[in-house]
Amino acid sequence: MLLPPATPTLEAANSKIHTRPDNIFASQELAGLLIRCRTAPELCPPGTDHYLVVTELQVNVPHVVPNTFWNFRKTDWPSFRKSLAIQLVEDVPYPDGDIPSTNVFNNLLTQLLQALHDTINEAVPETRPPPFAKRWFSKESDDMHREVSQLGRAAFNLRDIPCHPVHKEYRTLHNRY
Repeated sequence: MLLPPATPTLEAANSKIHTRPDNIFASQELAGLLIRCRTAPELCPPGTDHYLVVTELQVNVPHVVPNTFWNFRKTDWPSFRKSLAIQLVEDVPYPDGDIPSTNVFNNLLTQLLQALHDTINEAVPETRPPPFAKRWFSKESDDMHREVSQLGRAAFNLRDIPCHPVHKEYRTLHNRY
């Protein structure tokens, strides 16, 4: 148990007697990381009887460097095309006639991709994802999320009419989402 003995966690509504019906249990590993565990009756909103339990643990959270990605929307495309043309002329030989073998094709492809990659590094600005963005949503799933939410509200508003077609439509779309 993480809470110290005899720490009250509840104030009875009528009698105002302090009791301890809530216990905080943890594994040995987690208990070893405990800094402090206490109740905070001063933080409880009005009308509640259970006290908040504030638990502080010493946990090392690794710092994650956000991934940067290329912002093709802010690219100066005339400059990009000019830079790519220069890279292609300088670094990628133009084949005379047919490409004779797979090895020659693979070498040309590697040189072409390297020229493209170098041009992107040079001409396309980098950006970081905004911290408030829901990066797990694609545009399609974001649109579907909005549609499911709207149907859910409509189904809730029509909950007294169980045979209404909006319920079936909501279930179908929710399951697909």
